[in-house]
Amino acid sequence: MKTLCSFATFGRGPVLPGNVVAYVKELARHFDRVVVLTNTCRRLNAQQSERCLPLNCSVCCVPNRCLDFGMHWRLLTALISSGRTSEFYRIALVNDSCRILRSLQPMFTWAALDNNARRNVWGISKSYEVAEHLQSFFLVFDGTAAILSMFQFVSDNNVFEYSSRSKAELVAAFEVGISQHMIREGFELHAPYTTYSLRNIESFRPMEGFDNQLNYGPNPAYYLWDRMCPLVKKARLHFAEDETVVSQHTSPEFSNDAAAVS
Repeated sequence: MKTLCSFATFGRGPVLPGNVVAYVKELARHFDRVVVLTNTCRRLNAQQSERCLPLNCSVCCVPNRCLDFGMHWRLLTALISSGRTSEFYRIALVNDSCRILRSLQPMFTWAALDNNARRNVWGISKSYEVAEHLQSFFLVFDGTAAILSMFQFVSDNNVFEYSSRSKAELVAAFEVGISQHMIREGFELHAPYTTYSLRNIESFRPMEGFDNQLNYGPNPAYYLWDRMCPLVKKARLHFAEDETVVSQHTSPEFSNDAAAVS
């Protein structure tokens, strides 16, 4: 049995950005296979080609429909059609909305042990907006039972029927929907960064309108990337000085690759 990461990335340029390459290379350290799904036949630039992606990575061109869910669904439904759903003991669905700053190893170490039991469904952060769910920019299914349950959701729900729906409807049906499906199947959702862990950070200041009586809150990849979270949301980077600040919190092994922004 193997591990697989499906990495969805969207872009208009002909070359994969350096921060995407850096992210993929780090993921390749933790998975037997990383499949990069991109909306155009983008290539590595000359400098990247010299370093090359690891041998366990491949780049596939797929149509841009239904956001990252549509890209993931093309790979997952192909695995279902070819009868390969039982080949894997870990599958991750990841997208390029974040930039990698530090090693992901602490995340995988955290996920491996929970009172001596593996966390079967986990991600970087958990939200309670709409309903309890793991945010889809980093979502992992660990173990045969969790993976087969995830494939059942994919088989039962055709993402492309939502092609004409709004982004909010798509997110509710698939980002929230897949987590709610896993809960109904008896799985708990795990994440190191939740509303409660955010409240325990003394320097954390909730966004305007945040209700401390409600069990949801802001994304830690916006707020905790400089202290704990190994990822920063690209949408967080609005100004030129943001790049300077982020670089100060980026591990040297990622600094060169991360310099190129999509």
